[in-house]
Amino acid sequence: MQSAVPNRTLIRFGVFEVDLHCQELRKHGVRLRLSGQPFQVLRVLLEHPGELVTREILRESLWSKDTFGDFDHGLNAAVTRLREVLGDSAESPKYVETLPRRGYRFIGAIERNGLAVEEPVQQEAPTIAASSSNAGRTAALVRGLTLGVAVALLVLGALYTDSYFKRRAVPVSVVPFTSLPGLEVAPAFSPDGTRVVFAWDGDPGQGRHGFDLYIKEVGSEQLLRLTNNPAEWIMPAWSPDGRFIAFTREASGGNGVYLIPALGGPERKLRTMPYSPAECNSLSWSADGRYLAHPQVPEKSDLYQLALLDMQDMKPVVTQRWPSCVISGFPAFASTGHRLAFACTTSWGIVDLYVIPDIGRDARRVARVLGSASGLTWSRDAEEILIATSRGEADLWRVNVSSGKAEPLEFGVDAAWPTIPARANKLAFSRYTETSNIWRLDLHNSGSPPRQLIASTRFQQNPKISPDGKHIVFESSRSGFSEVWMCNAEGKNPVQLTHFNGPLTGSPAWAPDSQRMVFDSRAGGHANVYVIDIDERVPHVVNTDVTENSTPSWSHDGNWIYFRSEGSKVGVYKVRREGGDASLITSTDGYGPIESEDGRTLYYSSGFKDIHLRRVSLETGVDEAVAGIPGGELVSWTATSAGLYFIQRTPQGPIINLNEGASGRVRLVAKLPNDALPTPFIGGLSVSSNGEWLLYSQIDERSGDIMLADNFR
Repeated sequence: MQSAVPNRTLIRFGVFEVDLHCQELRKHGVRLRLSGQPFQVLRVLLEHPGELVTREILRESLWSKDTFGDFDHGLNAAVTRLREVLGDSAESPKYVETLPRRGYRFIGAIERNGLAVEEPVQQEAPTIAASSSNAGRTAALVRGLTLGVAVALLVLGALYTDSYFKRRAVPVSVVPFTSLPGLEVAPAFSPDGTRVVFAWDGDPGQGRHGFDLYIKEVGSEQLLRLTNNPAEWIMPAWSPDGRFIAFTREASGGNGVYLIPALGGPERKLRTMPYSPAECNSLSWSADGRYLAHPQVPEKSDLYQLALLDMQDMKPVVTQRWPSCVISGFPAFASTGHRLAFACTTSWGIVDLYVIPDIGRDARRVARVLGSASGLTWSRDAEEILIATSRGEADLWRVNVSSGKAEPLEFGVDAAWPTIPARANKLAFSRYTETSNIWRLDLHNSGSPPRQLIASTRFQQNPKISPDGKHIVFESSRSGFSEVWMCNAEGKNPVQLTHFNGPLTGSPAWAPDSQRMVFDSRAGGHANVYVIDIDERVPHVVNTDVTENSTPSWSHDGNWIYFRSEGSKVGVYKVRREGGDASLITSTDGYGPIESEDGRTLYYSSGFKDIHLRRVSLETGVDEAVAGIPGGELVSWTATSAGLYFIQRTPQGPIINLNEGASGRVRLVAKLPNDALPTPFIGGLSVSSNGEWLLYSQIDERSGDIMLADNFR
């Protein structure tokens, strides 16, 4: 007897595809995290496109009969979650429309099993009764409008075809290249485009977590493992002749630039390399194989820069007049000549794209990009540069080298580390997502484990508890961009406070009155500090005589604002709360300043990977390291009346300690789960003013797969 075949219904709308049989939602072929009631709400709406689905129908279909008080909250939460995954909004809906006090309606055009479904109603149109006398005129008018629309569509179609399909005679096809457990990141093509080398941290044979290099051939599932030294980070680059793979490795045994045969074999260390962030921890070969661009940190400098290594004599190449950057990263040689592109981070969240026409020549700025760079590569014809950026959501952009004009690629959602081979019309990139949430720990109950307080499928970080204990502000990308949000002390009723929609916005900190906040944003292409009232919700820039200002905080008397400036003299400054001339406080670079409660000391962070905690006396100007805080293991910290709370990495997992101020005694506050990944960098820790509870941010989920785009030109 023939087995039954399940009725697999596929529904498509926009860039999304829903498999009702498997209960899966995909975007550009990538599965999204949507299940439970939110998915069931979507299913019911799709089964009735363009129709009102009442709240009563949803209740009867999806909730049990004994559900009463929690139904309204549950339905609202399910719809909010659905809109969040779809990138939709209640104010300007593209897919899910709210009909107040009645229910919801799906308003997007859909296809069911490849067949178009009649276009849904966009809004409730008024009823118009046409008399027999004007019916003919109405029909003629409709025919005329139809003809006009058709002509307009033909003209627009011709223009679109000429501009878009000139270089894409065949549609680009994007499919998963890897789907392994763990993270597959940092791909690099072989010159002929038949193989991809990438970093993977999920091989069960490794015995412990860490990245190694693997090679996979296009069209095959077989893997060749190249390295056997699990690393914290690793990034490869294929030589132009296809014989070798150079890579940078960050590991406990030391960081360096290495070379290994592409068919496997012993690796050779080319240069020792100091730690550098992922954007700098990358490298590229020139087309003739002569030069290898790699990261370096010059002596007596905290700036991460690029260097060139001559592969013939293994000697560094002297470069001329390259721009000064906080980080110079992601070098990429063009497929011909010695043209070199790289990303210059002038301030966090602001990246300038530069091109050097030849070795020894001056660099030319091509474009400015708002966001954090996560990889770049040249097109095969060397007329464009592809750059991946993150502004809350990652995007992939084409940048014309001559004009500087940027164009987003529609399939480049969550893209990082793009790579294009020299001799094939292909593109590979890692589709990487990271979810971080905010956790609460009760300090007066030592047996109580931490619990998740503020969650979404995006990132939440930098929580700050208001001095009166009533509110929490935090940085979140749940709107699609990095913005400042606020909720109550229980983590409920989130409200979006800023709406810059694009540049990096965050680092919030409270004023002593619990009514105002200070934060930073890159709106307009430069980092600035803003003040916002939580009732007024209108941001006001704090004008100063220094530039590129970020990571602010407020003095305890409410008169001063501290912040980091990356202008002519990098360091921590202070300015009157209404703005004006700023005064440099620290003797070295720093960020995340927090004033002691007595107003006599300012604490701040130094370094980005190996974070060190420093303090400067606001009375004498003495600037020194804080004793008892382990440099290199510090994740995040905050200053309180009880002392300095800090999260520290240990071989047994992360822990929270308290440095008890004047005594300098350090005591253990809590042990976090061994696999917990507290979010590092700025403002990851906050303690209530009564000392009863603590907040920190933590990475809860990460995913990374390599995607392959064919017919890419």
